[in-house]
Amino acid sequence: MRTPILLSDDTRRKLAFIDEIRLTMRAASPRRHAGRRPRHKLAFIADTLRADTNDCIVWPFGRAGGYGQLRIGDTRIGAHRAVCRLAHGKPPADQPYAAHGCNNKLCINPRHLRWASHAENLRDTYHPPRYDL
Repeated sequence: MRTPILLSDDTRRKLAFIDEIRLTMRAASPRRHAGRRPRHKLAFIADTLRADTNDCIVWPFGRAGGYGQLRIGDTRIGAHRAVCRLAHGKPPADQPYAAHGCNNKLCINPRHLRWASHAENLRDTYHPPRYDL
């Protein structure tokens, strides 16, 4: 028998948001998403939010422009933006970019992502912050 996992209210809220995305995906095109891939993507995101690592977590699914992509209904969103929103909330008006501190476009580790301004995001391209925890 498995031991139940105790989740914080914040984690439960994030996982409920993932379930909401999953239901939206199914409602938008039930035939297309009748297979297993969307569940795998959402499970991967859920596991990423629970991960306790400082290493890059590379998005293994669809890509565009070097970034991981996730389709929600008819809308495509960067996987890093989805994870950043789940981990850090909505982006502030003055910091609308999901910046990769590790300089790896495919990384979706919440510890490497943060909301940043355009100037901060460009600065990270040339001088990435270090994550030596």
